Amino acid sequence: MANKGQGSKVPAPVTIWRTYMVANEWNELQSYRKTSHILQMLTMLLLLKTSSVIKYKQNYPDFLNFIVTEIRTCLSSQVSCLEALTILEPGTTFWRPPVEFRDSRISRFAVTTFLYFLVAFSQWFLNVLIVESALVDHFRNFVDLCSVSNISVLILQQQQFGFYIHGRSVHGYADTNMQEMNDMLKNEKESRCPKRGLENDSDVQTFMVCLPNALRQQMDNCIMQNNMQNITGTDKHEEVANKVKVCNELNKILTSFIEHDSQQHANYMIKDRTMVECLLDMEFQDTSSKGVFYRDPSDSAHTKASIYGNEFTQILFELTLFCAIDLLARDFVLSTVLSYAIVSILKYTPSKTLSIGPSTRHNRNSRIPEANGYQMKIYDIFHS
Repeated sequence: MANKGQGSKVPAPVTIWRTYMVANEWNELQSYRKTSHILQMLTMLLLLKTSSVIKYKQNYPDFLNFIVTEIRTCLSSQVSCLEALTILEPGTTFWRPPVEFRDSRISRFAVTTFLYFLVAFSQWFLNVLIVESALVDHFRNFVDLCSVSNISVLILQQQQFGFYIHGRSVHGYADTNMQEMNDMLKNEKESRCPKRGLENDSDVQTFMVCLPNALRQQMDNCIMQNNMQNITGTDKHEEVANKVKVCNELNKILTSFIEHDSQQHANYMIKDRTMVECLLDMEFQDTSSKGVFYRDPSDSAHTKASIYGNEFTQILFELTLFCAIDLLARDFVLSTVLSYAIVSILKYTPSKTLSIGPSTRHNRNSRIPEANGYQMKIYDIFHS
């Protein structure tokens, strides 16, 4: 808002810096995870190469005495206990020494997999149930940032399916000074203003969305018009101007849709997912003529559009990579180094693709990074 005349207020355009801030914060969240890969690799290497409790040189009829004896001599051992387990054949016992040892791929894979999941689950437990619950929750903070910035975000994983973060400020504007912003937050804390949710008297700000065909057609026509103008051949300045124009047109289309004011009869309804839909993680509602916004009271559905929401898949990939290298090289150190290097390269690639700066962000409203194996489009819905 801006003052004009005798103190009257008129709507002011959305400043680009708020857009930069929200977009760059989202980009940083793309690589945020529940577990740390470097900590995972170092812990695995520590467990597999430096622990020394079990050896297989003597006959120990009593397992307890066997453990006590081996703990006393652990510092002089050359083979770690967990690494020794990887060369055991099925059927080997602690109290009857085998005639000979042969490297067992099955034991090696089983021990590695068990330890990997154990370390990963420990990290998961500490980060999700302790750190995020007691200290900081980055994705919920992002939703708060959208509300403070007065910017909503629509994230499309598929042509007509994605997630919506309702960021319209309950105060109607966001460009203000520090004192007024503090008063706004104080009013929200004391419930002296409307709630932030999309619906009246609701706090739900995140939704899973299924868009209608009419809205998708509007968006495609708008983007296609810009592509046709670029094909005809224009200079760089005109190309940027065309993209900014498309950005504004898309913003108008999405804003009118959210406010149930679409001229193309594109509308939506808000509902909760049924128990069957939650169990099967799929939607049965026909959204060809009317879209559906599924409420997300947890404010975490949009995490599925990042690595954070696909953590288990990422862990399985890293485990498969680690085990494959280890079974080929038979060396835990080499497996650790190569696995970390490959995962770091793959992690750096989408971060580079998603980077946004003042030189490029102003002429692109939709970004299509290759994230998690699918194309993802992100649309910002600007408010005044």
